[in-house]
Amino acid sequence: MYISKLRISGFKSFSEDTSISISNGLNGIIGPNGSGKSNIVEAIKWVMGESSSKSLRGTGLNDFIFNGSVSKASKNIALVSLTIEVDKSLIAENYKKFLKDNIIEVERQVIRDSGSTYKINGKEVKAKDIQFLFADLSSGSRSSNIIDQGTVGNLVLQKPIERRRILDEAAGISGISARKKETNSKLQATKRNIDRLSDILIAKRKNLSDLQRQAKKAKFYREVQKEIDGLKETLLVAKWKRTKNQIILLQNQLTDINVALNAKRNKLNELERIAINENKKLTDLEKEKKNINEKNLVLKLDIEKINFEINSKKNDLMSLSNLKIQINKSINFQEEILDNSKKRLEELNSETALLNTTKKESLKQKEAKAKLASLQNTKHKLDKEIREQSVSLNQEKHLVSQLEFEKLILENKISELSKNVNTLKNNLDDKLILKKTNPELENLISLIKKDKAQLVSNNHKKSDILGSINNIKKELSVLIALVEQECSDLDKKKIIINDIEREISNYLSLGYKTTASNILQEVKIEKGYRLAFCLAMGDGIEADNNSNSDVKWLDMKNIEHVKLPEDTEPLSNFVKGPKKLESFLTQVAIVKDNKQGNKLHKKLKNGQLAVTQDGSLWRWDGLVIIDGKKTLTYKRIESTTKILELEKELSQVNKEYSFVNNKKIENEKKIEMLNKKLSTHESNLSILYNNNDKLQILLNDSDKKKFILENQINNLDEEIKKLETAVSSQEEELLKSRKNIDVLIK
Repeated sequence: MYISKLRISGFKSFSEDTSISISNGLNGIIGPNGSGKSNIVEAIKWVMGESSSKSLRGTGLNDFIFNGSVSKASKNIALVSLTIEVDKSLIAENYKKFLKDNIIEVERQVIRDSGSTYKINGKEVKAKDIQFLFADLSSGSRSSNIIDQGTVGNLVLQKPIERRRILDEAAGISGISARKKETNSKLQATKRNIDRLSDILIAKRKNLSDLQRQAKKAKFYREVQKEIDGLKETLLVAKWKRTKNQIILLQNQLTDINVALNAKRNKLNELERIAINENKKLTDLEKEKKNINEKNLVLKLDIEKINFEINSKKNDLMSLSNLKIQINKSINFQEEILDNSKKRLEELNSETALLNTTKKESLKQKEAKAKLASLQNTKHKLDKEIREQSVSLNQEKHLVSQLEFEKLILENKISELSKNVNTLKNNLDDKLILKKTNPELENLISLIKKDKAQLVSNNHKKSDILGSINNIKKELSVLIALVEQECSDLDKKKIIINDIEREISNYLSLGYKTTASNILQEVKIEKGYRLAFCLAMGDGIEADNNSNSDVKWLDMKNIEHVKLPEDTEPLSNFVKGPKKLESFLTQVAIVKDNKQGNKLHKKLKNGQLAVTQDGSLWRWDGLVIIDGKKTLTYKRIESTTKILELEKELSQVNKEYSFVNNKKIENEKKIEMLNKKLSTHESNLSILYNNNDKLQILLNDSDKKKFILENQINNLDEEIKKLETAVSSQEEELLKSRKNIDVLIK
């Protein structure tokens, strides 16, 4: 073997990647103290597989990584690569696959806070492979090829076995010696495993009959399970076929329903178009109706006005007829005066004729003539007056007739106006009453207020329910998180329980079977005396307090206690147990060391033992155990002790598991109750949403009706204004007509 190159990066003081070529012959490294000369040798030893950090002046793998300086940062990886030239015939067959031109590059790398890795020509291998490789080449991290300070002095003081290692290296068989040592270790481990397997086999044979019975049951169960699975498959196939037929039937029904639905939709769209057209027509008709109503109202007002005028004219006519009667009476009175005047004139004419027949002129005649002349003048005057009176009478008759007609017209007009005024006032009063007390509008407003109050109340309830739902959801999320955490804890506890049970099962193959009535449950041992007690007890430690047990301690009262040798104490002073063990414990002597034990061995009487705290035993019949820890009995007792500890730990973990499981079940019940509450709240919320939608629809309809009624009231206001205007105009006209009648009467 010849080392041709050494590459160091991040190892101890080598912060940078450094390559060192090693030539044939003598190579030396010169430098002051602390320059890192020793680090090169330690790098070679480290890459050769040195596992002891102490021999490399360190306490752990992290000490081999460059830790940084004032000017340079620390590294996280240390790497050392060693290139060696070897003869192919000197290495084992399994290493020849790594050769490349008789060159092997060995590399070791460590990452901070992680383990180290080995590579041979870039392929990752185990540390053992590296050590065997260098052992085959009569080299290695601890070989005599590497001579440290004090190595030569140690060579003189070495034992023959250690010197043999140097001779093996010189003979080139150190690799074989290393493999032999490893093989012997494996053989010893295999032997121990065989011993343990024999114990396990004995224990398993005891359980074989139970396992065979269980296997039969399992086989029967498997057959039944197969039959059940077959029946389930048949049932599932039947269900699948039935479900498939139902799906096909439902798909056909769905197709028919979709066709009918499309037809209904088309019909609905057509009806909606017709409804839109009809609504337009209805709107036009309502407008036309409104116009007609307005025209009817105007016509009614005109008719009422005309009727009022007719009535007023009738009243005027009656007034004129009364005036005519008065005038007729005045005419009759004048006619009587005229008739009286005519009679008086006729009397005068007769007297005149009488006077003419007598033709006697006398004073009387003269007086008569004078009187006659005056009477004739009076007659002429009266005739003239009569004529004037007749003319004036005719004029007055004509005037009376005209006034009577005008009066009649005015009276009719006044009557008609009065009626119109009364009618308008009645209409006005009706409109005002309708405006003030509109029962439909009041009921509608009351209904709107009630619906709005209900809507507000529902919104409050909705807010409360939403708040409750949010609180429940928060509580649910907390509980679900708790349940998940508890499930995780339960899984961890289950893993721990399984590990403990597996460990107990492993120890059971070697230890004694322990029960709740085992004798160990009643024994209290002082610290430091457990090993002595276990060695002394032997198989008796497996004893049980049950009278039917195969191994048990009996309370023997006729035993004669023999005094122990001097300078010893009985084991009963350090171990407290049931009375039935007292006879045995008093016959076990505690000695200080092996020297005292060997000295007192011959002094032991029948049934007596001597033990040390370190595990040595001397029995009266000649049995001597120097190291009790190597005995199978100790291992079995140690396993039994471990089983007891594990069973206590298992009991505690089972209690914790039960506690967490109970909490989980309790939380799951709470989750179920909260889910029920949440479902109830969501159902109530859905009902509230539906009620709110219905109330909103009712409010929209009520608002529309209210708007229509308010428009009607606004129309009533306009009609009232028109009626008030008409009433005032009619009253003015009525007042004028009455004034005209008064003037006519005067």
